[in-house]
Amino acid sequence: MSSPKTATVNDEIGLLIRAKYPIIYIVSYEERRVQQQLRLIRQEVIKQDREKKQKQGMPDNELKKWEETGRTLYYWSCTRGFQVLSKKEIPGQQDGGPSKTYERLEVVEPVLNPVEALQWTMKKETGIFVFQDLHPFLTPGPIEHSIVVRGLRDVASHFRRAPSSTLILLSPVRVTPPEVEKEIVVVDYPLPSAAELEEKLSSFESGIKNQYGPESITFNPNEREEFMQKAVGLTYEEVENVWARALERDGNLGFRNIDEIIEEKRQAIQKSGLLEYYPAVEKFDGDVGGLDGLKDWLRQRKSTFGRETQERKLKLPIPKGILLIGIPGCGKSLSAKAVAAEWRVPLVRLDVGRLYNSMLGKTEENFRNAIKVVEQLAPVILWVDEVEKGFPQSSGAGDSGVSTRVLGSFLNWMQEKEKPVFVVATANNIEAMPPELTRKGRFDEIFYVGLPGQKEREEIFVIHLKRWGLILGDEDIKSLAVRAKNFTGAEIEQVVESSLWTLSSGSEVDVMPSTEMIIKVLETEIQELRPMAQRLKKDNEAYQEMHRRSQQLARPASGKEHKEQEGFPQYVEYDDWRYQQSG
Repeated sequence: MSSPKTATVNDEIGLLIRAKYPIIYIVSYEERRVQQQLRLIRQEVIKQDREKKQKQGMPDNELKKWEETGRTLYYWSCTRGFQVLSKKEIPGQQDGGPSKTYERLEVVEPVLNPVEALQWTMKKETGIFVFQDLHPFLTPGPIEHSIVVRGLRDVASHFRRAPSSTLILLSPVRVTPPEVEKEIVVVDYPLPSAAELEEKLSSFESGIKNQYGPESITFNPNEREEFMQKAVGLTYEEVENVWARALERDGNLGFRNIDEIIEEKRQAIQKSGLLEYYPAVEKFDGDVGGLDGLKDWLRQRKSTFGRETQERKLKLPIPKGILLIGIPGCGKSLSAKAVAAEWRVPLVRLDVGRLYNSMLGKTEENFRNAIKVVEQLAPVILWVDEVEKGFPQSSGAGDSGVSTRVLGSFLNWMQEKEKPVFVVATANNIEAMPPELTRKGRFDEIFYVGLPGQKEREEIFVIHLKRWGLILGDEDIKSLAVRAKNFTGAEIEQVVESSLWTLSSGSEVDVMPSTEMIIKVLETEIQELRPMAQRLKKDNEAYQEMHRRSQQLARPASGKEHKEQEGFPQYVEYDDWRYQQSG
């Protein structure tokens, strides 16, 4: 059974072959899988041709001869020449066991030069000629490039008149010289779907259990489905590597190996060079204080993300993404990381600045390549940090419109994307963002992440104190949170970490300080730290206006129960702030 996407592509390739398209360019890393699918496509094409020739009145003896010789599938590479698939039979053992038949590729014409190989195809009356990795010869450069391109044009012209011949270029890289781009139709072959991966595991299951024992596969039905969904975006070989590694390590394959799927995707991300992989370490429970409104919204959509089918009467859209705006240090980036841990999918960071290149057209190409990698690895979280710096409101004025075109490509992709890629964009300054990014419908939701309220500050203190093995009572935590009013989460973290060094000085490090000492040091650190809200007093009016606009545009990430989201506090002098904190 093939997934609808793969079946549709196979049908399209078969239609192109029957319609006598001379050159088909299949873009795929999975050479072995495409080879297998091409054999099935060939069988279907021959079936369709047979029905057509029967209607035309071809005699049975000629029809049989045509079926045996028509549309032979040839595979060419610059290291082996032309090969065809042949069947070999291994006799049974002396005890009379059954013989076995297996298939292998055998060389039929050892021509390695690509120009000579193209000429050889035109000598054959009929055939499907699969040229593997011809793209280096199509890249502009040496004189051989021009000869190969000319050869392709000759083949295209000849095959348009041939009875039933097709040239297929199979390569992981798309290179289409302008001289032949009108002769070529490009097909991007999809990676295996969850259904195909499930079928693959089912075909291996009996062999795995024979080798590793009947309890070697430990999924329950729901876990098995989710495991396959998370593996979408990898090739057959990559998924098989995960299975083999898990089985060789402890003889067991189960849901706990889902982290190895994510690790395999991390390897693919690193190879791209345009994206950064972040391990999903931080979690909502235990690492993110407050932001209950954002947490509830994300948990509500967890079950629908990355699912190809929904067995529900009420169909639900695939979540597209969120925009987090607000004050620096209040948990926007931390939330992006926690989403990946909560949904158990990889987190990929797109550094827009890394895309830019001085070469004409290279920036746009880098963006397309980055998005292609992300979509191949879906389901995935795409984190675009400080999006207002990557796509500033005044972009395009001094860079010949490059940033404007990249922004347009990003917005168009956000609107049209079908793959389960959940975008988490963060921004500090809404005034610097292009209005196109903040219009309703671009993201599923826009959240405002402001200064934490009293309850949230208590949670943040508990998280950071617990991380370093410091335990305080509820009343002590509440008192510290009151003193730390108008502190960001990052500033509370800094207070706790600075206190650790003060507590360790002048005493034995392996001796736990008293509760009174811990509280005293924390209060001193709170007193001495000047929060960002006060340091920005010179721009207070501008920041107040900016965050008022943010609150009007966005939904509060803290939820309705937290009312302490008032932007930056209005203080006059630093001494006044010290007095208020100590009082």
